[in-house]
Amino acid sequence: RNVFELTQEYNTLVEEFEEKYPKYYALKFDPNRATIAQVQGVLGYRDALVDYSLADTSLFIFAITKRQAILQKVSIDSFFHANVRAFENRLSGFYTNHSDEESIQKYIDNAYYLYTKLILPCKEMLRGKTLTIIPDGRLAKIPFDALITRIPLDEDQKYRLLPYLVYDYSIGYSNSATLQCEVMMANVEKKEGNLVAFAPEYTHEDSNNVILTKSNM
Repeated sequence: RNVFELTQEYNTLVEEFEEKYPKYYALKFDPNRATIAQVQGVLGYRDALVDYSLADTSLFIFAITKRQAILQKVSIDSFFHANVRAFENRLSGFYTNHSDEESIQKYIDNAYYLYTKLILPCKEMLRGKTLTIIPDGRLAKIPFDALITRIPLDEDQKYRLLPYLVYDYSIGYSNSATLQCEVMMANVEKKEGNLVAFAPEYTHEDSNNVILTKSNM
């Protein structure tokens, strides 16, 4: 599918959220949001932005790289939501952190299941990329870094030996595609020496006074 078709599909999805979930729409979608072309314009060739929209029975994954953009719809149910809560609780210490086989097996099942829903649908597109994750809802409370990419062999079922997602990708997080686009544009301007920055300068006469000085960086 080309960018035009993806944009149309994405806009249809946004309109559905606006109609059915107006409060969610107001929080998630800025009317001045960045377009696919704008995002691709600031992404590097090794960058990928992965934006999630979470509903009761569907998970929408919008993945963008310099040359590709895809929108994946993943069917989910109460089992998915339960796994998200369990993973959050497990890592926040709600459960007692034991290293016994049963606890490790529960972690493995939990972390791998979420990987199959959150990353695997876009795996080929994301291979070798630096990821910027834009989570939604409860997904914002879980570290994607701690997901695992496969079920390990019995002898490797120790926390320190698990195949964590962070071993395959550098991972960062952002609140929205528009915000990330603005940050990346600012970084480009900074590299080109066009950013006007302000830094505190302390005088010898009065160390409590702070003077803002302007400089090109």
